Amino acid sequence: MDFDQFDEKLMALEAVHQVEENPAQILVFLHGITGDSKTTWEAPSPPNEVPSEDDNEPALWVSKLLPNDFNANIYTCGWDWTVPNTMHDLAGSFIKTLSSLADNVLRQKHKSFPIVLVGHDLGGIIIQKAMLMFQDLSADPRYLRIAANIAGIILIDTPFEGTVGNFYSDNQGIEPLVNPQDNELVDTSYLELLHIQSSIRREVVADFYQLVIKFQQLKTIGPLTCFCSGSPQYQFDNALLYMEQVPEVKWRIIEVLPSRSDFNEKAEPEYKEFVKQVRDQIDFRRSAYRWIDMSDCFGWSTG
Repeated sequence: MDFDQFDEKLMALEAVHQVEENPAQILVFLHGITGDSKTTWEAPSPPNEVPSEDDNEPALWVSKLLPNDFNANIYTCGWDWTVPNTMHDLAGSFIKTLSSLADNVLRQKHKSFPIVLVGHDLGGIIIQKAMLMFQDLSADPRYLRIAANIAGIILIDTPFEGTVGNFYSDNQGIEPLVNPQDNELVDTSYLELLHIQSSIRREVVADFYQLVIKFQQLKTIGPLTCFCSGSPQYQFDNALLYMEQVPEVKWRIIEVLPSRSDFNEKAEPEYKEFVKQVRDQIDFRRSAYRWIDMSDCFGWSTG
């Protein structure tokens, strides 16, 4: 596969927190439908707090809270869900965008840098597709460096089995979405990917099963973490159904009420759990295998 064919401009990577020297981790956050690189990860205002007129930019919990817990470079990645593109193109663009991180790390001569990818909603499916496409890479250091250092994946309300509540009036019909920027109806391409009958999403999810099984058998990654909503209940039930279909895949299932992709205080139980899961993903890889070369996992030859 020629990854130069993909348009890197489909994805926009933004550094929201940078460590001056020797970051210990890299965290990348990818939003889903109806979200963006800011509002999806925006810290809600405390109760009874009146926003200041000077607050032009939203406060992101990923840059407000996480630097207290990780010596990490933190990025959000944005994409335009109002413009139709294929899952293949989005995942390819995401890989090309991630390659810029590898370039930066190589310039700083870091030998290892655990990367944790966090996907919300359809962003989680895009991450799954990108992981599958890594298998088609040649031994190109721009991409191999990224794949070899992925320590974990955290998925938040990712519709593995499709969704019927938020975007669909029933199993057959698609409710239209409106672009908040211009109040125009949005192309339905991405909604169709989320439909419970979508063959594209089903194929990505089924192939991802097998890749994760391979990784976990080789002990290069630990259990994958999934935060899923208990409200509405179908969202949590769908996540459980996905995970129970292939018991060989080891998951950590975190139920949250309501759906959370935003936090305001370190003391919040959901935030503490999120931090714990990121640490567990990184610590498993570091303690068990000390950054072994993952080229064998993807079927590459480095000789």
